[in-house]
Amino acid sequence: MKSNKYGQERPSYFRSSLSLYTEWASRHRAVSVIACILVVFLILLYYWLRFKAISEFITVADDGIFTDFTNHYYPMGREFLSSRFPVFGYYYPALFALFLVPFGVLPKMTAVLCWGLFQIVFIFLYWYLSSLKLLKVTIHKMALYLLLLLTSIPLLDNFSWGQVNILSCLLILLTLYLYRENRRVCAGIVLALATSINCYPALFLVYFLLKRDYKFIITYAAAILGLFCILPTVILGPEGWIRFHRSSIGAMFYAPWVKHEISSQYISNVLFRLFSMLDIHMSNLPYLLTRVIGLLVLLLNIRLIRVIQRARIPGEMLLSAITLFLSIPFILFTSWPHYFVFLPFCQAGLYIQIRSLHRNRQHNPIPALLISLSVIFSSVFILDLFSGILVYYEMGMLFVSNLLLLSALYLIVDRQRVILSKDLQQSN
Repeated sequence: MKSNKYGQERPSYFRSSLSLYTEWASRHRAVSVIACILVVFLILLYYWLRFKAISEFITVADDGIFTDFTNHYYPMGREFLSSRFPVFGYYYPALFALFLVPFGVLPKMTAVLCWGLFQIVFIFLYWYLSSLKLLKVTIHKMALYLLLLLTSIPLLDNFSWGQVNILSCLLILLTLYLYRENRRVCAGIVLALATSINCYPALFLVYFLLKRDYKFIITYAAAILGLFCILPTVILGPEGWIRFHRSSIGAMFYAPWVKHEISSQYISNVLFRLFSMLDIHMSNLPYLLTRVIGLLVLLLNIRLIRVIQRARIPGEMLLSAITLFLSIPFILFTSWPHYFVFLPFCQAGLYIQIRSLHRNRQHNPIPALLISLSVIFSSVFILDLFSGILVYYEMGMLFVSNLLLLSALYLIVDRQRVILSKDLQQSN
């Protein structure tokens, strides 16, 4: 019989209780795994039964599935080492082009299959990392989160086009996890890697600048220097590196067609389309004003992060990350639908915050309603209300979903501040 730390023998009921708990936990894990498999099966069945509606994601470009990969990524991988110049439609850093070289060596069909497998792995890691490691979703709710994830329009859009934004989001989440585990050097390198693949993750450096974590900042800067600059320069040369990024990233800043692209969810482009539907012409000055509004929203969100940090609100890192995610369509002038793969993570994260408010008897139905509407507006099930996916995009529904979440975030943070203030007064 085992003894406790005082040398006393543990009673038999202690061992039996422990074994019962272990058996209960293992059964719940098994039920959770079965539920997750059932969710995947049902969602795939739904997509198969409704293939006509979902196929718009694939046939919108008339080139089949993984259009961005076959038209841009795969050719870039084939030609990078020979031409050392971006192919048409490639708007990413040179390091990502270097990563695509192994795919370019393969036959096209084999490369597409490999890319599809990577997409599935990225989706699984996104679900695993965000649910178990960051949000700490309970076992019996993991299937619900998986349902939320697999029915998210941005995720389906990212998969059908073969886009890289699921990887960018995954690396950002990995940065948050490593940082929370106090592995700041690794976190800084991972965020630099994400930035060197797709530039917008650099926005998340704001959080660490506000925290004045100089170790992370120095690590990030050194990694950016190595990954974004030095490594590609070894292959391209200094002049080739400048020419490559001027023709890839720089070209997007002077692309007037983005303004008229109906799938863009950038605030100015959404308002431009909505005004056009009302037969109201938006000249250059009002369009510029909407871009200024987007920058003001970003500044307000940065201020909110500072408030979250100073008030030491529980889960401040996740709330800050959600704030930065929700800032993307206000500053990124492309903001394609697949950029919004972060929505399920933000929706679940804010829902968990609401649950903590309920435990403190601070019930306010408005944030829960806003989050629910955000989930509905970003779910594939709402497509039945539209004549097509392009109409859905044209009306800026993902931007609306993002805006609803941002509104809920401000209400939740305000309520959390009230609770902390009352607790402080009671302790004094």
